[in-house]
Amino acid sequence: MDLKQYDGKCVRITTIWDEVFEGYCNYNSAEYNEHEFGTDEDCLQMVCFLFYGSQIREIASLEDVSGPYGKFQAPYGLLEESASVDGTVLIDEFLGSEDPEHIVRMIRCLKDRLCGKIPMPDNITRQDLEAWLEESLKNLVKYNDDEAVRAEAKDLLAKISGRKDPEKVTGICGLFCKTCPSFADGSCDGCLSDHVTEFCQVCRHGFRICAQAHGITWCFECPDFPCERQKKFKDCHVANGISHHEHVMEDVERQRSIGLKAWVREQDDLNACPVCGSMTIWCEPNCPVCGAELSR
Repeated sequence: MDLKQYDGKCVRITTIWDEVFEGYCNYNSAEYNEHEFGTDEDCLQMVCFLFYGSQIREIASLEDVSGPYGKFQAPYGLLEESASVDGTVLIDEFLGSEDPEHIVRMIRCLKDRLCGKIPMPDNITRQDLEAWLEESLKNLVKYNDDEAVRAEAKDLLAKISGRKDPEKVTGICGLFCKTCPSFADGSCDGCLSDHVTEFCQVCRHGFRICAQAHGITWCFECPDFPCERQKKFKDCHVANGISHHEHVMEDVERQRSIGLKAWVREQDDLNACPVCGSMTIWCEPNCPVCGAELSR
């Protein structure tokens, strides 16, 4: 198989394991690979992925293909999914790629991971990935010359920044959204965000309707607090022997006393795993990342 003809081309590679990877590739000679990687065989390289001739079943050029995403039929593929599972080192390789298309496709993949459309990898939490990504995305917005790259980076950066907004991660009722399983898996960005889980949109406890009727945003702003609704709310929702609402009355009082920004900073500290620092989930007795037993 003559791999050299695909140097600098956009291709679809099908491996002998029936995995399909799409992207722009460079040709590496057997001599180069032996010197750099210890393998005496030529290959095609997509960003940091090497496809040796003996591992390739089929190659198709995408140079003349026109799809909904440039030369591609999907916003990203197995290449980006595989890299983003392996951790921040490989993600960084993609975000630093000389090919704008690889950067854009990786950002789209990360966006779907962070909003729960595809699972988060086991080796990093959503919050930790967001924290790591911020600086890289800011650099892309500031320094990258490609308009599409800057637009995608800016969009994801805005989403990440929004999830840290105290006003969006504080529930109307007074709960701290960041410890919710729906926030952790990306299916919700907070009670007052543009991406709210259906359970909280409906709000069977009536806090959304009540707040609208009183012309307020949060319970701590209400002259009728503490009220019967809050008192009943305090005693419901227990999982794994852990009460979600046990301290909600005290939390609302605290929000009123010190303000949302200070209260959210307190909650960030109180709900961080004491071993690895990752955000914990209110109903879980152990840290979702390191497994440390939590004091509840």
